Amino acid sequence: MINKSLSFLLCLLLVATTAWGQSRSCGAYTNLQHSLQQSQDEELYISTRSEILEHAVMTNYESRSNDVYRIPVVFHVVYYLYDSAAQNISDSLIHSQIEVLNEDFRRLNPDTFRTRSVFKPIATDAKIEFVLANRDPSFNSTSGINRTATTRPVFTLSDEVKSSATGGADPWNSHLYLNVWICNLQHGEYLGYATFPGQSQVLDGIVLHYENVGFNPNGSHFDRGRTATHEVGHWLGLYHIWGDDDGECSGSDQIVDTPNQADHSVGCPSATQPTSCNSLDMFENYMDYTYDGCVNMFTADQVSVMRSTIEVVRWGNANSPGFVGIDKISTEEELNILILPNPVIDNLTVKVKPNSAPIEFLELKTLKGEVVSLVSKPFVANFARTFDLTHLSPGIYLLSIGTIESRQMIKIVKL
Repeated sequence: MINKSLSFLLCLLLVATTAWGQSRSCGAYTNLQHSLQQSQDEELYISTRSEILEHAVMTNYESRSNDVYRIPVVFHVVYYLYDSAAQNISDSLIHSQIEVLNEDFRRLNPDTFRTRSVFKPIATDAKIEFVLANRDPSFNSTSGINRTATTRPVFTLSDEVKSSATGGADPWNSHLYLNVWICNLQHGEYLGYATFPGQSQVLDGIVLHYENVGFNPNGSHFDRGRTATHEVGHWLGLYHIWGDDDGECSGSDQIVDTPNQADHSVGCPSATQPTSCNSLDMFENYMDYTYDGCVNMFTADQVSVMRSTIEVVRWGNANSPGFVGIDKISTEEELNILILPNPVIDNLTVKVKPNSAPIEFLELKTLKGEVVSLVSKPFVANFARTFDLTHLSPGIYLLSIGTIESRQMIKIVKL
């Protein structure tokens, strides 16, 4: 698709609102642009965007690994105290939203047959999955769903929902979790909005109107959970498929394999073959504005950008201790090892007990997923390894222990 100036893209795209079926102006971006310039975040955004696109070109989809990235999600349900019956949505709806995200990003959605034949060769499994966080930032057990009653009846695109000081809920560490806020967003004028890679980490995440969360067939056009799919696409670096140029055919989503499209689609044009800009419109793409029942695919190049976003910017999210599944939190007895002392002030010793399976590696990480020490050669029973932790700041660290059969984790407290 045709390129255009980055400043114009910023104007139209940093707003990141998703009012499906409606046109948007750049009005809300004016304030955001001012704050970005004041905080020097605009330069960071531009450099981050460039790095992601360069990485996507250098590591195209065909040469990528088959690793599945798994991202822990925390839902902040912020409901108006006097309308809790409607706004304090159920756990089951949130669970269904996770299911929809996983179906859509793994191309396991039941409506893949709706992808038109001309686009099926590029409809691609992103190999990205989402799980409800089961460890909070303090590494305590959690359901991944936080509920906050508020006396604020409505929230706007100005991010009030992202702070307890303005009637919302404070985010969890955005380097480790995808924060999703659910609220009464401008009385439903917008279905949701998202931040892009390179914007403020303090505000990072997506916001959804409470009526558009999860798979909840109720007769509306946006009741199948695809608002979140669209917004997570933004969070992973995707622009709107038509390039936000209001019908001029001069815009670009900076994706090679999406056709040039004049404007957003309206409704569900599944029985037609709409064209614009001398090409067939890809109205079934998740980054269009089509109804939930008519979007069903990401392209291979969109997947390259999303995976590049994880590899360049959101690596901590995909390697987060916020979800403990296969890497379960264990005790020394379960692992047949000794860890002394724990809590630790300076030197931490790990010793394999007699008759235990050989350990293939030890990896000590921060809660952000940063590796601070690594031993990758095997060692056997009665072998001991000492880590010098004097240079580390006090806090919680995670020691991963890998054997030929499993990988497990134990919490280390540094005093």
